[in-house]
Amino acid sequence: MNKKRIIQFTQKNTSLFANFVNLGFIQASNILIQLILFPIIIRLVGIESFGYIIVATSIASFIGLFINYGTNLSGIKDIAINKSNKSILETLFYNIYYTRITLFIVASVLPIILFIFEYKQIKYLLFSTPIILAELINPLFYFNGIEKLTIYNLGNFLGKLCSFALIILFINPLTPAWMVNFYMGIGNFIFFGLLMLYAIQKNKLIPPAFNIQHILHIIKTNFFLVCNNLTVHLQQSLFLILLPLVSTPIVVGAYSLADKLISSFRILLVAFSSALYPKAAIMYENQKEYWTNFKIKMNKLLFYSFLLITIVIYLFNESIVHLLAGQQNDSAALYIRSIALAPLFAAMNSMNTIELLIRNKYQFIFLNSLCLLVFVLVSTAFFIYTNQSELFGYYLVIVELASIPISLYFLRKSSANIISPSFPSSN
Repeated sequence: MNKKRIIQFTQKNTSLFANFVNLGFIQASNILIQLILFPIIIRLVGIESFGYIIVATSIASFIGLFINYGTNLSGIKDIAINKSNKSILETLFYNIYYTRITLFIVASVLPIILFIFEYKQIKYLLFSTPIILAELINPLFYFNGIEKLTIYNLGNFLGKLCSFALIILFINPLTPAWMVNFYMGIGNFIFFGLLMLYAIQKNKLIPPAFNIQHILHIIKTNFFLVCNNLTVHLQQSLFLILLPLVSTPIVVGAYSLADKLISSFRILLVAFSSALYPKAAIMYENQKEYWTNFKIKMNKLLFYSFLLITIVIYLFNESIVHLLAGQQNDSAALYIRSIALAPLFAAMNSMNTIELLIRNKYQFIFLNSLCLLVFVLVSTAFFIYTNQSELFGYYLVIVELASIPISLYFLRKSSANIISPSFPSSN
């Protein structure tokens, strides 16, 4: 164990660790607001309308990911390297926004098509526009790049509090349910806009002329990154998005409740991964001989923690529904009982994802997502075709379960590449 080297590495990357703590705070605040807000929404608009709200939010989030085009990740490095060079900084800053605006115009075709074909829940999607616009102006890449995430965290948290307050003040049982999505997005849109203006004023950034070549460069460079992001989103939301086409509002609402419960645990695992990543990276870099034991210990911690969560979800499903919805709903209780194992399987796969990240095996991460998407497409087609609503809850379980062997396969592939790089034919 080279303690001196570890100390030096830690001292040099103090800001990196602070960033991961801040990113973890973002996820934790998302969980907190979500756990408080969604039960209130269900009580105000009913579980049937809640289902359509969540479906529209998922579609809006997918469009937002497309518009963002991975720039919240790719822009970090460029901003960090050039934050002292005003000329390059303003070019990078505005080219990202030029790209997003261009893609927003392209993406606006989807709601128009749905409107033409008389999509029944089109109002829910149209009133989700502030969610999409918030992602368009989201300046996370800038504040992460200049290592000022505390400011971003404050704006992000205030934006969610603003949306929370607007829903409490203006949503009631007589208000059209699609207005919920409008208020959910408008808070972040306002405060992300203020953060963007702060960045512009702070550095006196002057917009350069629009250059299509710069836009095409970002589109080409970030292609695999955005494909991975969209693939992950479809893994988690495709079945939910398609469910209204074959099911009743009560089924959509009940399933959405179970889906949001699982998404809360996914966010919790992301926060855990963000907090653990710096230590894992140091250990893998300097103490590979200890990494395996550390991973085993973390897996045991996750297993026992989420096994307890699984037991609680299974045994107290009716109480959970009553707590979230304010009333009993047999379909929601059935789905929540069915998905009890899903958080455990997701937890068991989180350390595999971290290991692929610290090995810098981004290609394998993309291939892993692609393989899981194929599984999701087949599973979704099966569940939609059979349309056995009492089995819908098991969809989430089998997807999380399937992700484990797929990740382990690519983890072994990455190990083979590390151990014997001179034998490409062995792949």
